[in-house]
Amino acid sequence: MTKLRSLNARGIEEFRGFLQQIRDGAEFRANPAILYIDDYSPRVSRSIEIEPRTFGSKFEAAEYFNAVLSELPSGVDETGLWSWLALGSCCIRRCISTARSSTTSGFAATSSRTAA
Repeated sequence: MTKLRSLNARGIEEFRGFLQQIRDGAEFRANPAILYIDDYSPRVSRSIEIEPRTFGSKFEAAEYFNAVLSELPSGVDETGLWSWLALGSCCIRRCISTARSSTTSGFAATSSRTAA
């Protein structure tokens, strides 16, 4: 689980630059540091955990985020919050996609151990 954070103005600017690099053909980096460095994305004032997971539908995702984000105090920068969630979501999907297409069995072994 990851503690919820919000990109600040500097983090949003870095995110915009990151998206432009991808548009220009750069390879996706699976874990951008701006997700975890306080200079770019400070934690929100209340400690809220975000669980990395895959949703079966948009409705399921909406239900999850509605429940988790209902604990947010007022005054949280929504642009920064949703930007942080979007970037984190891209990183999680890229890591899973890379692991599934890998010729090594690391992802499958981890999955089977947790399922048992």
